[in-house]
Amino acid sequence: MDYRNNDIDRMNMLSPLVWAYIGDSVYELFIRTNLVNNTNSALSDANQALEDKNAAITEANKAV
Repeated sequence: MDYRNNDIDRMNMLSPLVWAYIGDSVYELFIRTNLVNNTNSALSDANQALEDKNAAITEANKAV
């Protein structure tokens, strides 16, 4: 049985808000992975850097 067409149909029915949430999650995972792989500091420092970056992005989006 081929479920691929059914899955594509279900994906096409998702709202743009759901896609935005998924995109934000993927972006955050990318940033976290980058920070952990390229930082020699403690994990708490990497987490603080991520929070600072997310806060800056949020503020920039509010200005638009």
